[in-house]
Amino acid sequence: EVYHNAVKLIEMELDPVGPSGFSLAPARRYEIKIPAGTKNGTKIRLAGQGNKGSHGDQDGDLYLVIAIQPHPRFTVMEYDLETSMRVEAWQAALGAEILVPTLGEPLSVPLPPSTASGKRLRLRGRGLLKKGNARGDLYVKIEIGFPTFHILEERKAYEALKQISLLKNGRNSNESGI
Repeated sequence: EVYHNAVKLIEMELDPVGPSGFSLAPARRYEIKIPAGTKNGTKIRLAGQGNKGSHGDQDGDLYLVIAIQPHPRFTVMEYDLETSMRVEAWQAALGAEILVPTLGEPLSVPLPPSTASGKRLRLRGRGLLKKGNARGDLYVKIEIGFPTFHILEERKAYEALKQISLLKNGRNSNESGI
């Protein structure tokens, strides 16, 4: 909702509670416009929408404080976003074109060869809206998944890779390498 413009409908009881413990006035409904780029802790002022002033003064203002709820996939860091993405070991080793989720449309991104687990890719302009129509960035933390062998050929390929690695490092296949 803070990536796009949003409208929230809220209902609040602002007036004092009567002796019965119930509000003396019906709940008020408000349509709140949340502009894109609104940050956590932003205050929205609704002039004249607060409780009645004392001694016949005009109504006070109502201030709403924005609390951004956690997103299941993205973490908000000011105007930047961060997410993690699992890639296969072969993609990290050889490089690949990966489809990265964003708050808009998914984006095809080249993953460089020899990408290490924990590497962060920076996608400029894919974060939250800043002042002046600029956007923050999206950081994608790469997590390399361990293979689950579904077919024998996959296991054989990893066994061959192990043998090549052991030979390169001057060890034989009986050594554990630990």
